[in-house]
Amino acid sequence: MMNKKVVSLLAFVFFTSTMLASAEDYKKKSGVSVQRPEGEKTVTKGSFTATEGFKTYTVRRFDETGNRIAKTEANIAELRSEIAELKQALSALKKEVAELKKEMKEEETQKEPVVNK
Repeated sequence: MMNKKVVSLLAFVFFTSTMLASAEDYKKKSGVSVQRPEGEKTVTKGSFTATEGFKTYTVRRFDETGNRIAKTEANIAELRSEIAELKQALSALKKEVAELKKEMKEEETQKEPVVNK
């Protein structure tokens, strides 16, 4: 009888301490794992956390995507104009090189070769 009481008491103490330790760990962790879309905004007040609704999230993400596309298109237009300027500059340089080559050939032909006899 005494052994039963001691075993019961030890079992009670063991299980109680295990449950309390688990409860402490549970309090430290949020306890809830939620998968959310990337970029979804949340608002936390105290222990309550709310996420924006699907419609709000979708509208905001489409607006952000539209803005990114507009910026990308503007960058592409700017790069195209810079490429056009570089092509013009390259064309002008090619003309100058051709003229210099022509002048060098003319100078070489004007010089009379000196022949030693």
